[in-house]
Amino acid sequence: MNTQPATVAQPGTSMSDAISRWKKHLFVFSGSASRSEFWKVILWWPLAWALVSFSTLIFWVYTITQASYPANYRPDSIWQVHEFRVWLGLVAIFASFWILFTVLNAGLGSRRLRDVGMPGWLFWACFIPPGLAVVLIFCALPPHQSSASSSPPA
Repeated sequence: MNTQPATVAQPGTSMSDAISRWKKHLFVFSGSASRSEFWKVILWWPLAWALVSFSTLIFWVYTITQASYPANYRPDSIWQVHEFRVWLGLVAIFASFWILFTVLNAGLGSRRLRDVGMPGWLFWACFIPPGLAVVLIFCALPPHQSSASSSPPA
């Protein structure tokens, strides 16, 4: 059971305040989060995703060249023998990143959805790739009037 107090949305937070609130309330699902707080944290994830994608792409290109370039061809090479395992490892890296994104942003996302008048559990739709797009669209909506007035005081 979560015993931490509910958080209140703070519109217009700075980047450092948004990130520090995200760290402090990582798994707090009660309360609300402002649009600025949500987007200032979420927009760091594409940068991390690009870094993971680029490093994985470099590794994948290296494995392809090692496995298919005639001068490097050796039947007993790890790339020939374990090519499916290498591919599976790359898929596992992407899946792990997706799960990490969803779990680490579940509290922030559910608070943001609650701020727009949606149920907080809807954020778990991010486990389904099309669900992420729907959740991000909902999170871009302005705050719901009843959620702004019913937020507990700080």
